[in-house]
Amino acid sequence: MALIYKVKQASKATKEGKKLYHPSIISMGIVTTAQLAKEIAEYSSLTAGDVKSTIANLITVMRKHLVASEVVELDGIGTFRIRLRSQGNGAETPDEVFPQQSVPRLYFRTAAKRSTTRSTALWALLENLRYRHIDQLQGSTTPQAFPESDREKKEEANQDF
Repeated sequence: MALIYKVKQASKATKEGKKLYHPSIISMGIVTTAQLAKEIAEYSSLTAGDVKSTIANLITVMRKHLVASEVVELDGIGTFRIRLRSQGNGAETPDEVFPQQSVPRLYFRTAAKRSTTRSTALWALLENLRYRHIDQLQGSTTPQAFPESDREKKEEANQDF
């Protein structure tokens, strides 16, 4: 398996006026919770239903802690926290500030790459990667990439609690 990429031109020019090209990873699909549960069950003594229930419970418990203004840290994965993103202008005095002036956002920060005291399993996902250009897939049975807008909508939907 390989990461599929395409070449994209930057939307902004450099100081010299050049619009440079960069590789960009293409999403080839979305893996659902049900699919992950089925695959995890193959590696354990749990059923797919047990795993799916555990994932659902993890989200429920994470939400409980996040809405209590706590940061949730998953060893080897990273931390989750809720922050407010301001909408429009700020207030002139502290008394004029209300949470409704902002939109809550879920932030995720990956675990540190190197840590002597904690697991960093997530970073192992980025080791020994291989890449294939999208043009190498022409004529293959590989599914087509998601259009940018569809992929972004699905990613946003997965971030909401």
